Amino acid sequence: YGTGAVTAEAYRIHVDDTLQVFVWQQEEVSGEFVVQSDGRIVLPLIRDVQAAGRTPEELAAELTARLTQYLKEPKVTVTVKRAGFSDVLLLGQVGRPGPKLFKPGLTLLMLLSESGGFGEDAVMTGVRLVRRTDQLGRVITRKINAKRILYKGDPDVPLQPGDVIYVPTAALASFNKALSTILTPMALLIAVIAAVATLTRR
Repeated sequence: YGTGAVTAEAYRIHVDDTLQVFVWQQEEVSGEFVVQSDGRIVLPLIRDVQAAGRTPEELAAELTARLTQYLKEPKVTVTVKRAGFSDVLLLGQVGRPGPKLFKPGLTLLMLLSESGGFGEDAVMTGVRLVRRTDQLGRVITRKINAKRILYKGDPDVPLQPGDVIYVPTAALASFNKALSTILTPMALLIAVIAAVATLTRR
């Protein structure tokens, strides 16, 4: 698997998301649209538009550009009404681990707060985020110091559907460095495989 930074990016639309498209004073082209398996939505007038992989703002800009061929100065807003890929997976030393319902705007601290917070033996400075980056299953990992987010004002981390969050235990962190460098990637890889299998079945 790959490693790399996970930026505080805006929510990106996924397959099966339900989008609310509102065009000012144009009810015939406004409404709810589900992102199809090819990543597109189908709207009146302009037909197929690529939605998956874009932010709602980017999609709104594309729709505005396309609709100018048919409407005078269209004003378009796009919001995600329901996320189709609806789970993130929380593992390790937390109050209530397991699959959690994803909603747009969800952050790491929100997820932890809704799941009973850290366990007694949690290593807050060593939280791991595993994120699938494409349809081929490639992933990136990031080590997050949640203690700094809580107490030093570091930026919170926005989550995406399908993310896996792993909170290690103090006992695991106390292993010698050589053993840890072997076990940690294995544990993360197992977590990703388990997460993908769990979320795929849903």
